[in-house]
Amino acid sequence: MEIIGYDPSWDDRIASLFRSTIRTSCSNDYTGSEIEAWISSSYSSGFSDKWGRSLTLLAVEGRHLLGFGNIDGDYLDCLYVEHSCQGQGVGRSILDALEPHGTFPLHVYASITARPFFIASGYQVVRENIVERNGERLRNYLMRKDHP
Repeated sequence: MEIIGYDPSWDDRIASLFRSTIRTSCSNDYTGSEIEAWISSSYSSGFSDKWGRSLTLLAVEGRHLLGFGNIDGDYLDCLYVEHSCQGQGVGRSILDALEPHGTFPLHVYASITARPFFIASGYQVVRENIVERNGERLRNYLMRKDHP
């Protein structure tokens, strides 16, 4: 596995991994309608517009995308790992590569599913948060990490 910088040629694979990871990994924590609202309202204008302006890193093996994440200043916007690769250090590798480029304290809105990963990575829950997506109310957590 290697960590590489973002390139728009990966956009289709990023979008596919994003959708499949949420549908598979988050199905125990969110309803089907919440998942579809989350997917349909996120990054619908394309990834390159959003992530070309921040530090976005991809975990890859050859041309296979294992995961991706991005950071912009003090905000960790996303971190997604293919379901079959979770628990194998992919997320940790992406996070370890992103954090040194951030401004501490770092903040992330973590899903119910991702909250344990971020707690194990030194983040603390600041508060529970509700975000509305296409008429659905999804619970997540504002989390903070004060130092590297």
